[in-house]
Amino acid sequence: LLLFVLAIVNARRKSIPLIVLAVLALLLAFGSPLLKICYSLLPGFRFSRIDRVVVIYMFSASVLAGYGVDAIRAKLTRSLITLGGVAGTIGLVCVWLRYGGWHIILAKTHSQLPASTYLAYISPKLLLCAVFTGIGTTLLALRTLKRIPHNPFILVLVATVIFDLLSFGTRFKVCQDASRILPPSHYLDSLQKTIGEWRVAKFVANVLPPNTATLYGIDDIHGYDALNVNRYFEAIRAIEERNILPQTALRRRLGPLMSRKAIESPLLDFLSVKYILTVKIDQEPPRQPIWIVNDDALPRVQTVTHAHYFASESQLLDYIASGQFKPEYEVLLIGDSVTSDDTTYACHAISEIAKRDADRIVVRVTCREQCFLVIPETYYPGWHAYVDGEKVDILRANYAFMAIRLPPGDHMVRIVYTPESLRIGVILSVAGLVLLSVLVASRRTLTVHHD
Repeated sequence: LLLFVLAIVNARRKSIPLIVLAVLALLLAFGSPLLKICYSLLPGFRFSRIDRVVVIYMFSASVLAGYGVDAIRAKLTRSLITLGGVAGTIGLVCVWLRYGGWHIILAKTHSQLPASTYLAYISPKLLLCAVFTGIGTTLLALRTLKRIPHNPFILVLVATVIFDLLSFGTRFKVCQDASRILPPSHYLDSLQKTIGEWRVAKFVANVLPPNTATLYGIDDIHGYDALNVNRYFEAIRAIEERNILPQTALRRRLGPLMSRKAIESPLLDFLSVKYILTVKIDQEPPRQPIWIVNDDALPRVQTVTHAHYFASESQLLDYIASGQFKPEYEVLLIGDSVTSDDTTYACHAISEIAKRDADRIVVRVTCREQCFLVIPETYYPGWHAYVDGEKVDILRANYAFMAIRLPPGDHMVRIVYTPESLRIGVILSVAGLVLLSVLVASRRTLTVHHD
């Protein structure tokens, strides 16, 4: 940051494009109105992770830091005065944050975290940042004052960068034995053999620790922390508000269901929740884990003929929360044709999953009349449906899930996940390789001509 400021003060025209890039990246990363504009107007922007624009800031700041090093060498006295001023300003900001600033910032952002929790979370990171900033600044100062030779300077600098990267990377264990997180047990083995294609939900206790179900191929409706799509999060919350856990970290979580009414919700039937994981309440801790079988659970694909339309999403969610939802007979859609009768319609259709992977579902359907194929998978950009080879629209059904309208007859339905971001990424990667090849070829041509 100090070198960044030096570059702004001394480099002037050369630093303007990089300064603009850095500022724009920060505005996007912090969720300014610019983020909404880019999200709405720039092709492909909505399919990327917004936090990755910080890489643009890091690139700009790195080049500007190089300008800052040149500024120190060219104008040592002026640079030292600037550095002192910036360091003093940073110190004052830190004091302000420590004694009241965080409270104001967190209040303005409507955060549910107390300042003490956030400070406990961020303090080690800030300390590590301060340590490496001090090492880097000291090295640059010694090199500028010619107190350290070039080769030792480069070696120490490279060693510092490597140590910084290692200290950051060791926090991410890409591969770890599942048994260290969730030790094998007779309960877990029995569940794996029994569950098949059904889903599970947790009741009262975290029988499966968060984020561990997928390690053993168990489909858990509580999902992976911080990766639940917003509509899915709201649909589950309609079952019961209490299963939304307090934000003990910088993310939101779906916890166990806590009431008998919640586990009797028809939405759980729709989600194919066959097994309710819980513990024996009448035991002293540690309580023995058990499961309850939900005999009303519906299969992973369903066919219905009756569509219940709602004028607004809030009305649809209220209907789910009320317990009146009959997923075996109806599909809930947003539209103008509002129906309010309680009539149920028998669906003369047969559906069978021919193939199911994480990114592909193939279903055979035979129906006598027009019907809806309802898939209890989260509606999300990137899913595409094909009926007998022809592309069709996917309807957002039951607030957060998918449905396809089918005419009478025998059909092969294929639903695949091919996000736009993948296509854009492939195009950009190929374009980058072509450009790199052209640049390398041009450089070789120019070198040979010069020689």
